[in-house]
Amino acid sequence: MIVLNLIVLCVDYHHASQNYIEFLARINIFFVILFTFEAAAKITGLGIEYYFRRSDNIFDFFIVISSVIALYFDIHEKEHGTNKKLNADGAVNVTVLRLIRVIRLKRLAKSSQSMKWLLKTMELSFLNIMNTMLLYSLLIFVFTLTGMDLFGKITLGK
Repeated sequence: MIVLNLIVLCVDYHHASQNYIEFLARINIFFVILFTFEAAAKITGLGIEYYFRRSDNIFDFFIVISSVIALYFDIHEKEHGTNKKLNADGAVNVTVLRLIRVIRLKRLAKSSQSMKWLLKTMELSFLNIMNTMLLYSLLIFVFTLTGMDLFGKITLGK
């Protein structure tokens, strides 16, 4: 279900037809309801105290709550025609709340050894890329200072 939800979140694009957008909205509502029922069933089965002892359950509950909030703002925007912002400044868009569900991919990484290796490789690669970018930025800075020193005294038009 997590993979299907990720696929639905990924197939949205800018100039989509109204029918396509409504279809994706209905599927989005289905997934929010499904994950809400899953969290409710786990709370009912495990009990509130034991449910909130595990960090995975707290993480899932946070994702469910953020999905319900995003769904509320989507419905409110459709009914009232208001802007889809959480505050008056427009700092956070509801789409960001919807994208939090992508983090559920973390749950799949626990069950798959190859996914763990892939994520670990990406993490190690990211650290090396950051070091390379830092070195590249330092190189650009040095060449900028050299260029300013060599050509900074030349007046424009001569």
